[in-house]
This record gives sequence, C-alpha cells and structure tokens, in this order.
Amino acid sequence: MKKHLGWALASIVSLAAMGQAMAADLAARPYVKAPPPVAAVYNWTGFYIGVNGGGGWGRSRYDFVNVGTTTGNYNLSGGLAGGTAGYNWQTGQWVFGVEGDIDWSGVRGTNGNRGAVVCNGPAAAGGTGFACATENSWLGTVRGRVGFAVNNVLFFGTAGVAFGDVKARITSDPGLALFGGATSTQVGWTAGAGIEWGFMPNWSLKGEYRYVDLGSFTCGVQTVAGGAGCSALTPTSVNFRENIGLVGINYRFGGPVVAKY
Repeated sequence: MKKHLGWALASIVSLAAMGQAMAADLAARPYVKAPPPVAAVYNWTGFYIGVNGGGGWGRSRYDFVNVGTTTGNYNLSGGLAGGTAGYNWQTGQWVFGVEGDIDWSGVRGTNGNRGAVVCNGPAAAGGTGFACATENSWLGTVRGRVGFAVNNVLFFGTAGVAFGDVKARITSDPGLALFGGATSTQVGWTAGAGIEWGFMPNWSLKGEYRYVDLGSFTCGVQTVAGGAGCSALTPTSVNFRENIGLVGINYRFGGPVVAKY
C-alpha cells in the first residue's frame, strides 16, 4: 500500500513539473499580430464612355465692317446634350487623360430691341424692323485632362480644341426683306475644371464648367435675294463665346478597385 502510494505521489509531482515546463515554454513564444484589414483604393485608369447634358450662356455681336456700326454684345442661352469618350491613366494620386465629346446645342439669341445702330428689333418698337440672331446647333471638343484623386473623388482641369457651327441670321418683321444669313464651322478653344465621383467600381458621376470661344467669321454681302449674306452693303463679322455647365455619367472599362494594405 505504501509502495503504491509512493508511486502515485511521484507521478503527480512529475506531471505537475511537466505542466509548469510546458506553460513556461508557451509563455516564451512571441506574440503574432493579425494582419491589418485590406483597404480598397479606387483606380481611375481605363477607357470610358458616357453621356452628358447641361446648359450654355454666352455672348455674340455683329460688327458691320465697312460702315463702322455694331450691335454690341447680346446674350445667348440654351441647352446641350451628347456623348463622351476618353481614357485615363493614374500614377499615384495624379490622373492624366484625354477626352472628347460631341453635343447637340440649342444655344441661341438675338439682339432684340437693345437700341443698337442696326438690327435693333421690331419696327413697331421704334427699331429698323430687323433683329440680328446667332445660333449654335452642335459643339464638339477634344481636350487633355489633369486631375488629382482622393480615392474615388477626382478633381480635374481640362483644356483643348473646340469646334462647332455658328449660324448668323437677320430676321425681319412680316413684309420686310429677309437676308439669307450664313453658317460657318468654327474651330476655337475651350478650358475649364470639374469634379468626378466614382460611386461604383466602373461608374462615375461628374460635373464641370467650361469656357468656349469659337472666334469670329464673316457673313458676306447678300447679292441675290434668298442667297447667303447678312447685309446689302457690307461684310459682317459675327463672333460666338459661351460658358457651359455639364453633368454626366461615365462607364469605365477596366481599372477595377484594387487592394492596399
């Protein structure tokens, strides 16, 4: 009995010593920290297409060259809508790209009865009975873009070439002669800035402002009734400048959200 009790006590002591040794060994092992969570980073790189719409407001004027008279500046306004295509390349937080768009335009206006020397509104209001009118029915641009991305928000500037038609017409009261006017496809420049928000991996919304200058063209002397021309006496210089505000939605091919630790 005493012999068995001695063996039992010895076994208990041995097991206790082994437990202490194992506990000391476990305590000595280094602590391993869990990996940090994965952060999603928006990537703007890729080819994209989209649609846009908005409005324009600006100025035009008629300068009757040989007689030294002018309408002075008068207001233009109207809507725009069309499509966009472009490509972005992102390095770090900087985004570089090229973008083009083509829009239907309803931007137009007349000098009305503004007291100008010529084209000063309806005869009933004390004018000559003629009104000078300018219209832009389509507008396109090809531009470079430089932006700074804060994850899925992109702040950008843009500038490049603008092109579109400028129509000049002199309209009249009923019973008075109507000049044929003229239309010219003009090439000018544009510049602006905007902000774009990537609300899904391949979808973004943008808003931007641009200034557009399509320069001036000469509407000639009308020599045949019903032909082209803005005056019976002198060539006429007609200019077109506008501000446009656009909102748009783009779909980008490629350029997924990437993981960053």
